[in-house]
Amino acid sequence: MLLRHQPVAVEMDGDRVAAVTLRDAESGEEVVCHAAYVIDATEMGDLLELGGVEHIIGAESQAQTGELHALPGAPDPLDQQAVTWCFAVDYLPGEDHTIDRPAMYDFWRDYQADFWPGKQLGWLDVHPITLETRHRAIFDGATDRLNGDDFWHYRRIFYRKHYPDGLYPSDITLVNWPQIDYWQAAAGRQRRGAGKTPGGMPPVESLLPLLDADRGPAPRRRLRLSWRAAAP
Repeated sequence: MLLRHQPVAVEMDGDRVAAVTLRDAESGEEVVCHAAYVIDATEMGDLLELGGVEHIIGAESQAQTGELHALPGAPDPLDQQAVTWCFAVDYLPGEDHTIDRPAMYDFWRDYQADFWPGKQLGWLDVHPITLETRHRAIFDGATDRLNGDDFWHYRRIFYRKHYPDGLYPSDITLVNWPQIDYWQAAAGRQRRGAGKTPGGMPPVESLLPLLDADRGPAPRRRLRLSWRAAAP
């Protein structure tokens, strides 16, 4: 395993990647790697550009692929999965973990994209298949039940009931929800114009204060940031 290396060149043999040159970020030394299979797992598809590999971004059309759920009409290269900064939280009744409202909080609290059924930091979203508007709360019942349709169960990654009673104080769920999708980079340019696209952090930092801060003047934070990871 080569740590702290980045690809700087790709050698092609027709439509096949023959070799990838990696550069050590600390020493500057380069190494050429050959493999039977090369997988581009970079965040931005670096090898595609370096190798001049044919590729398409965004959503293809039904006319191009014949796929049932592809776009009718023309393809849309900016119809892409939004960038998301995921984080994990636990739920601790009786404790207060309220954080200060971050910069841009007021903007994100009130923001609604023209293609979304409600405010982004709200509980309305769309069904991924039917595209019908639906209400989906963070809690719709007991948090420690085995299954549920709320957001808490949607991305729960740790279930304390799998362990002896009292060993862990809470389940842990990964906040990987539409509320933290950062649409501004692409959608702002295409749908609203660059002049209406604000700076500042994506809505991830505004979601946690919103969950409780707008319910009343008294601090009632029960959710605690367990750990945080940046991911596309």
